[in-house]
Amino acid sequence: MTTLPTVHLNGTSAKDLFEGWKNFTEKLEDALEEAKKIEFNARDYYVQGNHAWPAAHDEFRAMLVAINDAKEKALAVCIHVQDIMLRK
Repeated sequence: MTTLPTVHLNGTSAKDLFEGWKNFTEKLEDALEEAKKIEFNARDYYVQGNHAWPAAHDEFRAMLVAINDAKEKALAVCIHVQDIMLRK
């Protein structure tokens, strides 16, 4: 669930809200793209024992899931604010 902002006269303008959240969404997408470029291989962990690679893999996956979740929430704010701007 994402708590969405209310656009009103005493708050941040819809334009500024949209631009800020859009930029944040794009940076999170960039982070996901950069993660694809990481040389992430079991050969870098096996000397630590059989537990190291599965643990590292799970941790890396959890990071990607967290980044994607943040991106989806930021995108929801973008869509919400854009809908408000289009109604005006």
